[in-house]
Amino acid sequence: MAQFSLRNWLGQAWQFTIVETATYLRDTTAIFWTFLYPVALLLIMMLLFGGGGNRSPSLALDVEGTGPAAEQLVSQLKGTFDAIEGLNIELRRVTPGQTSPDQRVRLIVPTNFSEGPDAEPVLVRLNAMPDEISGSMLSLVAQSAAQLNAKLANAPERVQLKYIIAQGKAETNIKATYYVVGLAVLTIVSTALFGFSGPLIDLRARGGLKLFQFMPVHRSAFLTGFGLCRVVILVVFVTLFILAGLSLFGGLRTLSGVAWSLMLALIFVGTISFLAAGLAIAGFITSNSAGSALINLINLPIMFFSDLFIPLSSMPEAVAAVSRMTPVYMLVDAMRGAAAGTHGLADCMPAFVSLSILLIGSAAIAGSTFRWRLKR
Repeated sequence: MAQFSLRNWLGQAWQFTIVETATYLRDTTAIFWTFLYPVALLLIMMLLFGGGGNRSPSLALDVEGTGPAAEQLVSQLKGTFDAIEGLNIELRRVTPGQTSPDQRVRLIVPTNFSEGPDAEPVLVRLNAMPDEISGSMLSLVAQSAAQLNAKLANAPERVQLKYIIAQGKAETNIKATYYVVGLAVLTIVSTALFGFSGPLIDLRARGGLKLFQFMPVHRSAFLTGFGLCRVVILVVFVTLFILAGLSLFGGLRTLSGVAWSLMLALIFVGTISFLAAGLAIAGFITSNSAGSALINLINLPIMFFSDLFIPLSSMPEAVAAVSRMTPVYMLVDAMRGAAAGTHGLADCMPAFVSLSILLIGSAAIAGSTFRWRLKR
């Protein structure tokens, strides 16, 4: 191995990037899985699920908020529900990070909603126009608020309700953001596994990397070029995919430059983090069959348990709680918030921290395990 030179290293990394990009773009399989597959899947998703709301089969209510005020309101709601015989009502406590289905009423309870005439109102949120089910729940919520106010007699009305109900195409916009961003993140993860780990494992298993150990080639320069071409391709494609997808399905909103910068930062950090994870996998896998089995074993749970296109609200709470701690969920949740204009930098910091941990840990594993050829 030649003595290390930064100029030489940069030259090698750049040449490997150019060669690998040309090779990647000539590979019809890579083109299909990276570009055509997410577009086709998006069209199918919107065709199947874009036309209507996620309607609950029974009355359901989500309550967000903690503290005595929230407990007081929840107690009153339970009393109202219990007084109606034969009615199946699901009352669920949720955190700010949890999402509610479009047709489910959500109460957002401030900590001081019953502390004097200047108290904040309880927000009643519904992400679609009311139907017969959610409309009935709105009536029950209003009734519970009236009953609680009656208990607080001889004082100004303390429980005030402020309604936030979507109008027009808001439901379509929510679905567009949900599916477009979910499929964009799926593209990043799948490319890291199938378009990065897989080819690298196959190339080494076939002896395609043996010659490099006898040449003045820096291993890190090769891996940098191998990954950089995919970083550029993914960042450009995923950005265009999100913009085009949201525009096509009416979910594109006019966001500030800061919001779009946040979205691009999430795409970039997410891409390099999951590519690093793919490199770590390629570092210790010793055969194509083992690599294929492990990649699929990782990919399937990510597809179905990371809120990419199956809402966590439809899953058991134990499964949803574990899923919310994964880097994939944190990334997709932060990107959806950025795309909708509801998340700032502080809201996305858990995602950045999680992805940074994944990047550093994966780079450390790859640095200690990756070899030009398999050990005999």
